Amino acid sequence: MIDTSRITPVWLAGFFDGEGSVTFTKDQSLQVIIAQSREDILLAIADYFGCGVVKVNKRFADRKPECHLRWCGKNAAKVLTVLLPHLIIKRRQAEIGIRMSALMVGTPHQSVPTEIKVERDSLIAENRSLNNSHWSRRPKSITEGVN
Repeated sequence: MIDTSRITPVWLAGFFDGEGSVTFTKDQSLQVIIAQSREDILLAIADYFGCGVVKVNKRFADRKPECHLRWCGKNAAKVLTVLLPHLIIKRRQAEIGIRMSALMVGTPHQSVPTEIKVERDSLIAENRSLNNSHWSRRPKSITEGVN
């Protein structure tokens, strides 16, 4: 069992910088996700925030489980607001997520003013660009892949 009294916003921000992501659904709703093989850590983090859903994928018996902690909408914005002052790597993605949450006005079927739609589209494009610039998605160097 994880001692939740030792979890702090600074520790959480470091953990999120390494294992977390800010994404948007097709309807532009905010999602914050932390991936980790240890379910107990994710449950402790969800407990710390008082919200979040942990899913475990154990489809491969010979591998560690794939676990995800997910927050959506206002809960996701709440998490990002706590983490933001301490984030280093994913600071801009958190700012984008918080701003997008503020731009989610009305109901899903209501018409959205053009200026809000343009800002949302711009923020989503910037977030996608930041996520795609991650080191693991870097282009191969000239010497890699050469036989």
